[in-house]
Amino acid sequence: MSKKNFNQLLRSRSNRFLFIAFCGFITTSSAYSYLTVRNQKPTDWYYYTVEDGRTLDGHFRSINRDTLPTVFMEENTTYALFQNRCSIEILEKIHDTPVWLTYREVSLCNTAALKPDNFAMATTTFEKEVDDRFFKYFSDLVFSYASNLGIALVAWICLVACLQIWIWIAKGDSNKSQNNFR
Repeated sequence: MSKKNFNQLLRSRSNRFLFIAFCGFITTSSAYSYLTVRNQKPTDWYYYTVEDGRTLDGHFRSINRDTLPTVFMEENTTYALFQNRCSIEILEKIHDTPVWLTYREVSLCNTAALKPDNFAMATTTFEKEVDDRFFKYFSDLVFSYASNLGIALVAWICLVACLQIWIWIAKGDSNKSQNNFR
């Protein structure tokens, strides 16, 4: 569409209103999609190794995860758990074993002091789980964006239809009133 055609399209008040409404719907749906993603970002978690590998659901694995503390204060329970699992003082006691691993800005600390072979297996599990978390986060974000964009387009089409009906009714009334004066 050329600039001249675009300017001609926006000459009427109703077309300008529809254009602004369209831009508003698209912007609002995009912002709403981003702000309402239900999953936490993968970088909001940290992982730690466990000795026995038993998780709460009864399955065996060599790593667990927990949320990173958002406020680093002593009375914060999440911070206390993080300090007990991954503090430098705790990890310095581990000798001849890997201590820490960062993959895609997500951390794995070797709390259980796994030997290098076992830590390598835990690393493989950790990297796969981080990749799965990133995939789930971004697929949920895209799905949310697409569905909210669809809702915004349907709302805009309804607005166009309502405006066209209003214009049709207004023109019909004006034609009727002009005929009465003849």
